[in-house]
Amino acid sequence: PPPPPSPLAAATAATAAPSCSLELPELPRRRNSDTPVTVSLQLEVSNHPPELLASLNALRCEAAFTDVALEADTCTLHAHRALLAAASPYFRAMFSSQFKEGAASTVSVTSVSGETLRLIVEYVYTSKIEITTDNVQDLTVGCKLLHFPLILHQCVSFLMHHLDSTNAVTMEQFAAAYDFVELREEARQRVLENFASLAESNELAELTLEQLTGCLQSDDLFVRSEDEVARAVLRWVGHRPVERSQHLSGLLLGCRLSCLSREFIQSELLPSPLLRDFSSELLTQLTGHLSLEESPDATPRPSTLRREQLVVLSHDYLEAYNPAKDKWCRIAFPAGGFRPTARDSAVCVLENEIWLTGGVDSQGRALPDVVRYSPLTNAWSEGPPLLSARSRHTCVCVRGSLLVMGGVGLDGRMCTGAEVLRLRAGGQAVWEPAGQLPEHACRKEASATALSSSCLIEVGGVKVMNGNTLIMNTLDQHLVNDKGVEYTGEYYVLPEKLRCALLAVIDNLVLILSSQTGKFWCLEPMRKSVRSLPALRPEPTQPLLCATVCDRRLYCVDRGHPHSIAVFDPSPAAGQLCGRLNCLRRFCIASLCSCEDKTLSLCFFGLFLVS
Repeated sequence: PPPPPSPLAAATAATAAPSCSLELPELPRRRNSDTPVTVSLQLEVSNHPPELLASLNALRCEAAFTDVALEADTCTLHAHRALLAAASPYFRAMFSSQFKEGAASTVSVTSVSGETLRLIVEYVYTSKIEITTDNVQDLTVGCKLLHFPLILHQCVSFLMHHLDSTNAVTMEQFAAAYDFVELREEARQRVLENFASLAESNELAELTLEQLTGCLQSDDLFVRSEDEVARAVLRWVGHRPVERSQHLSGLLLGCRLSCLSREFIQSELLPSPLLRDFSSELLTQLTGHLSLEESPDATPRPSTLRREQLVVLSHDYLEAYNPAKDKWCRIAFPAGGFRPTARDSAVCVLENEIWLTGGVDSQGRALPDVVRYSPLTNAWSEGPPLLSARSRHTCVCVRGSLLVMGGVGLDGRMCTGAEVLRLRAGGQAVWEPAGQLPEHACRKEASATALSSSCLIEVGGVKVMNGNTLIMNTLDQHLVNDKGVEYTGEYYVLPEKLRCALLAVIDNLVLILSSQTGKFWCLEPMRKSVRSLPALRPEPTQPLLCATVCDRRLYCVDRGHPHSIAVFDPSPAAGQLCGRLNCLRRFCIASLCSCEDKTLSLCFFGLFLVS
C-alpha cells in the first residue's frame, strides 16, 4: 500500500494556493562537455502584503511576539516596534537607541487620547480607519503629532467639507491652535460671510478678541450696514462685561464710525450702559470721529454697497446668488412670522423689496391681497390691497410705482382695468386707477411682458376668440405714462407662434426667447424691427421657466436641470450657454405668472434681482 501522506503535505493540500504569477522556463539540454547552466525564476505573490499585515494584526491581537505596549489614558495596546517605526517617523525616532523609550517595554503616549491611539495603531496593521464627525478633531490632532500625513490630509478635508456657519468660529480657533493654515482660512471666510447671522446668535460670544478684531479690519466682512458691526461689538462685550469692557474703545474705533447711521448712534451707541463709565474725553473722541467727513474709515465696506443679486424665493426661505463672489447663500424666514399663501400672484421688485400682488386662494378664488418682502429686515409684511381682485396678471415697476394690469377677476373674466401703486410721503402706499384697456387689448394668458423705456411690451400668449383657443405670434406695445397705461394699437408679427416666452431687456434691446425651442429674437425699438438671433446652444431639452438679466448675462431656470440655473451670453455674436450655477435645492416650479424688466415670477417660486 502507498505510504500515508506526511502532515506537511496534508496541511499544504488543505491550504488554498496563493495568487501568484509563475512560469517555468524550459531547461536547456546539457551535454556531458557543457558547463553547468544557471536557471532563475521570478515569483511575485500579489496578496502577500495584505496577508502579511493580516497575520501581524492577528499576532498583535494575541499579544504574540509583540515587543512594546503603548499606553494612553486607560488604554493599553500591544504592538511591534519595527512595524510602528516603519509607519511613522515619530515612532522611528521614539524607538531609536538615544531615547529611553527605545528599550522600554511600556511607552506612555500622553499627547493623544486612548481611542485615537487605538484607531491609529489599527490603521498601521489594517490600512483602514473610519473618520466620523465625533472623532475627526481628536484624530486630526493625533495624526499631526504622531506623523501620519495621509490620514491628516483626509481629516482636514473632512473638516472643510463639513464646515458651515454653525461651527466656523470654533473651527477657526481649532485650526489656529494646531496651525492648519488652509482650514483656518476657509473657516475665517465662513465667519466673515455669515457675520450678520452670527451676530444674532450665541456663537458671537465664542469669538476671541483676535477673531473679532480681524473681522473688524476685513473688507470682506459681510454685513448690510456698519450699524450691525458696532451692534455686534456691544453684544460681544455685553456677554462678559467684566473682562471685555477694557477692549470696547479699541473695538469701536476699529469700526468704520463714519459709516454709522445717526439713528444708531443716538438710540443705541451713546445710551449704552457699557459706555457709561467711559471718560468724557473718550466719548468726545468717538463723537468727534463720527463728524469727520474724510477719515481713514470713511470708506464703506463693499458688502454694505448695494449690488444686484439673483434671488430665488419660496414660502419658507430665499436663496441669493452673488455674481461677484460666485456664491449662493440661503436665508430662512423668521419662525412664526407672516407668510404669503396665495398662488398665481404677480411679483415685482420695487424700492429693493419684493412685492406679491393678487393671486388665488385654496378655493381658486381671485384675491386682492398684497404682501412684500424686505431683504434688509428679512421679513414679510402686508401691503394695501388691490382695487380689484385678480390673478394671472402682470406687475411691473414704472418710475418708482407698481403698475398692475390684466389677469382674471372674481367673475372669471379678464380684467380690463389697470391700477398703479404710488408711494406717498411718510411711506404710505395707495392704489389708484390707471386706465382702461379695450377687451381685445387685454393681456393674453401666459404671455410674457417687460418694460422698455416707456413701453410695456407683451409677447405671445393664449387668447380665446369665439370659443377657439389661439396661440399668438404678435408683439404688442402699450404706452405707460403718469396717467397709467394706454393701448397704442402698435404691434409686430413674430416669425412663429409663442405660447410661452421669456423676455429680457439689455441696453433698450428687447430679447425674446422661446421657452420651448431656445430660438432667439431681438426687438430694436429705434428701427422698429424684429430680427432673428442665433438660437441658444445647446437647445433646451425641457421648457425654460423663467429668466432675468444680471451683469449683462441671461440667467434661466429650465425643467431639464432643476438643480441649476443656466447662464447664457445673450449677445448677438454668442447666444450660447456659458455655464451653470448649482443651486442649494431642487426647483419645483409650475407655470409662468408674470414678469417685468428685471423680475420674472413662476407660481410662487421666482428668479429676481435685488440689491
